[in-house]
Amino acid sequence: MQKEYYYYIDETGDLNLDSPSKVFILGCIISDTPQKLRDEFAKLMYDLDNDMFYLRHKKQILKEGFHACSNHPDIYAHFVRFIHALNFRGYFIVLDKTSEYFKKITTTKTPDLIYNDCIIKLLRDRLIKRKLDINHLVFEQNLSNPSQGRLEKRKLEIINLIDELNKDFTQRGLIRNNIKFSIELATKTENILSIVDYVSHVLCKVFEGKNGKVENFMKENYQLIEPKIACIHLVDKNIYIKTRNKSLDIDNVLIK
Repeated sequence: MQKEYYYYIDETGDLNLDSPSKVFILGCIISDTPQKLRDEFAKLMYDLDNDMFYLRHKKQILKEGFHACSNHPDIYAHFVRFIHALNFRGYFIVLDKTSEYFKKITTTKTPDLIYNDCIIKLLRDRLIKRKLDINHLVFEQNLSNPSQGRLEKRKLEIINLIDELNKDFTQRGLIRNNIKFSIELATKTENILSIVDYVSHVLCKVFEGKNGKVENFMKENYQLIEPKIACIHLVDKNIYIKTRNKSLDIDNVLIK
């Protein structure tokens, strides 16, 4: 029987050479129980709503949701623990913007084209593994001016990328019929996207550090969520870290 899988995709950082970020991370979590995830978020909101300790943060959470960059440290710590118990597997593309690889590709490709390449790298193996199933891809819309026309254009661009993957899979004899998929562009009000946001943020802080080192509590955050991560692809080094086999060497990934 066909199963339905839900992919939630978001990024941290940007692809401009002149920005202060040292890494660009494109992340994806996959789950076959999205309603269960939503039920867990409902329980989380209930717990926070009924705990006097978190009362002072209630308005911000209700207004803005869960965002790693803006949530209070108390909420951040609680949310990282919350992630640990959820049903999903995470996959992340990490691109070191200080690398010669990145500097070279920026001479021939625009940030949009590099982003599209990252989507392909992120999804190729995931989709071929689930080629007989139905794949629902939910992207954070990440548009500064999300007019209906721009949303439809972006959605069509992603559809074309997946169609190209289907053609490649067919030509290589990997599939007989096109992989079934749907595309949705969602806002941050889709709470499940906040899982990707938080895990990507933790990874970013592990790779970028702060004041020349990785903070101990970020190491602890990463170690807590690592069991939920299936693979980290270091694009510029073409290294795949499959965390079930080998943990990320936190002390040696800091970008100087």
